[in-house]
Amino acid sequence: MLLTTLTAGAPTTGPAPDATTPKGLLLVSDGLAGAGPEAYMPLYYAADDDQRRLAGFETKLDAQFGMLQVILEKKWDTASAIEICHALGNLSAADVKPNGIQIDGERATVTWSNDNVYPPLILIRVDGQWKFDLAAELKTNQMSVDDCIETYRKGSQNVADFATDVDTGKFASAADALAQAKKRFAALWGTTN
Repeated sequence: MLLTTLTAGAPTTGPAPDATTPKGLLLVSDGLAGAGPEAYMPLYYAADDDQRRLAGFETKLDAQFGMLQVILEKKWDTASAIEICHALGNLSAADVKPNGIQIDGERATVTWSNDNVYPPLILIRVDGQWKFDLAAELKTNQMSVDDCIETYRKGSQNVADFATDVDTGKFASAADALAQAKKRFAALWGTTN
């Protein structure tokens, strides 16, 4: 999810995470870096056709961020990859504010460390698994499905263009790429993260 996308993250050790807890859902998403959009789809809860259409755009952006992370890790290192993806608007489980997951029955609210830029993320438990709640996202962001899709389309193009620039050697170093990522985020969204 742009501004709440969760694909980039440090590798985890121990048992594989699962989505039976809100933090587990975030870790599962983090672990999908390099996978295609279809791998992210089960992490979303869409109540209707419009929300399923939205999920298609969100999972594409998730996958693009994941692929960008892999490209950046190969070119530089994991820490730089995470920092650059974060500068472009990607979030991971590591970005959750301390005590930032509040569970209320079948819903959970995730608050980010940088909550002045990123709105809370609402999760829903479905059949014992936590999922990203698209209806709640639309309500939180006060956007129509089409407006939200346009936001993800812009973010997706930004990530694709950035990945092309990395691939073609436009950036001299990870520090250069990070500086450019920050500028592009600010130019696209009118704020810094």
